Amino acid sequence: MLIKLGIYDFKQKGQPANFKLAGSELRVFDAEGNFLWLHDFKNKLSEVNYNNNFCHNIVIKDIDHDSKKDIIFGSFEDSDADFSGNVWRFDENGTVIWKGHVGHEKSFGGKIYKDHYRIAHIYISDLNSDGNNEIIQIGYHFHNFPVCLQII
Repeated sequence: MLIKLGIYDFKQKGQPANFKLAGSELRVFDAEGNFLWLHDFKNKLSEVNYNNNFCHNIVIKDIDHDSKKDIIFGSFEDSDADFSGNVWRFDENGTVIWKGHVGHEKSFGGKIYKDHYRIAHIYISDLNSDGNNEIIQIGYHFHNFPVCLQII
């Protein structure tokens, strides 16, 4: 199943526009449905998790104003604490520009919350009106508390 995101302009031929999860792979297609590239995370992706959250933990957009679509993908896996909470930025050809992690161990109300966050939301916006986009990532600890907000 190809999931189309309607909130961005995907009319540039040969640019990332749609994606599909297949096993451990993120497969990327252009607006005409032509396969562009794939990234194998080597971790089985739970399609149920992503189908319920897809509009929020993947973004396809020209982030740095170079007329090329970037993809930001945040992992949302309940069963794999090492994989969950990671965020990747890919260029239009599928090259990993960077990989980061949201959240760290926290103590709150006398309880220790381990480093197991799920990326639930990614937003791209120019928060300070300087002409450069910031990447806003929100991660929920496994079982939804506490929440971590990270701005890049």
